[in-house]
Amino acid sequence: MIRRSAWGRGFATEAAQAGLAWAWEHVATDHIISMTHPENAPSVRVAEKIGEHLERRYVENASEVCVYGVHRRESSSGARRQGAGGHTERQRIRSNRS
Repeated sequence: MIRRSAWGRGFATEAAQAGLAWAWEHVATDHIISMTHPENAPSVRVAEKIGEHLERRYVENASEVCVYGVHRRESSSGARRQGAGGHTERQRIRSNRS
């Protein structure tokens, strides 16, 4: 949790960018999503700032949920870490040791 007085200073975006970069490096996936309620405008802005796009909406427990997502090929943080053949530097080092 962040104190209300610190809201709007970019901490959530910075944390989301770091989380996305970490996921591209450590999770074997090419697609990452965020889920938020459409009325949560700050969370929607964070998702958009890190390159996610609205993919779908659905209703769960009588509440609308928005799913934002980004594919590795669309993500600046994913593209930096992914090299030839779709492998990260860490994956290349591991495969060279085998």
